[in-house]
Amino acid sequence: MLNWEVKNALFNPDYSITVTFNDGLSGIIKLNTTKLIKVFEPLKDVTIFLQGYIKYGAITWNVGDYELDMALDKMYQEIKNNNGIYEFEK
Repeated sequence: MLNWEVKNALFNPDYSITVTFNDGLSGIIKLNTTKLIKVFEPLKDVTIFLQGYIKYGAITWNVGDYELDMALDKMYQEIKNNNGIYEFEK
């Protein structure tokens, strides 16, 4: 099991996600809706964003014909190195 697998995630209407990883590291991922382009564009719909879930330790969304997830290693490192905050831009 890798340290950067997400154990818990809370999806918030302000487009942030409060996460806790398997090793206990926790933080907040902040999504800027103006940066949600290409495959991430469906997440601009707050209803879809709030339906996120954890699959195989990754933050995931079902966006119709495909599942979308976030890069766990980058998310983990950004939270670890930036006082618990990851500003997700794509």
